[in-house]
Amino acid sequence: KIDSKDSRKDSKKLYDFAKSKILKLVIAENNSNEVYAVVKINNHAETLNLVSKRAIHWLSNEYRKIDLDEIHSDDFYKNILHAIISDVQMNGAPREKIYNRIAMLKDEFLYDLGTFDYSAIKITKEKIEIIKLDENSPLFVRTQSLHEQVKPKFNTTKSLDKISELLHIVKKDRILFKVHLVAFLLEMHPIPIMVIDGTSGSLKTTVTTTVKRIIDPNGKSRYSNYVGFPKKQEDLVI
Repeated sequence: KIDSKDSRKDSKKLYDFAKSKILKLVIAENNSNEVYAVVKINNHAETLNLVSKRAIHWLSNEYRKIDLDEIHSDDFYKNILHAIISDVQMNGAPREKIYNRIAMLKDEFLYDLGTFDYSAIKITKEKIEIIKLDENSPLFVRTQSLHEQVKPKFNTTKSLDKISELLHIVKKDRILFKVHLVAFLLEMHPIPIMVIDGTSGSLKTTVTTTVKRIIDPNGKSRYSNYVGFPKKQEDLVI
């Protein structure tokens, strides 16, 4: 807590308080301008880009837990976070890769389930388990469109065969479809785009939105996972 008798300015008091609440500070491996902090929110560890709106909300929420009467603007919290960023940039911090949904490491694979408690599926040669992400895990950030994934059923068999049959994938293409579906999870490798061809009413949208919901859902409904094909070349590039 901040001592209410502390004669220092609110900005300096909050700066020290914010630093005390940060479990870990890192610079993004692929972008030296980005600084991330691992903090505790509602009993789980969360990775925040310190220039993000969520980082401001986190600091504002932590401030309101303290017995201080004054309410500050977003710019006040933004300045505190920028001061922390400047310290990290000038004084150094570890460089780490920042992941989104999937992390492939040397001997393990992690999939962020997008749940409120920050659970992830961890796969190794020995076992598959659900773990809680913390400051010692690979660092995951969540985009605004990232949606919670359903919990897996570990005792099911032939799931890929069942989904291929359900989506009416023709038999000659089923091996390719199953391998391609699994390949989308290979975070470290370039993967070809999946293009579904067929006549009107042949489940093209159903297949593509189902694949999206399996790999990286944006919502529960198929329309939350559907985007029309761009009509302009510049939109296609984007």
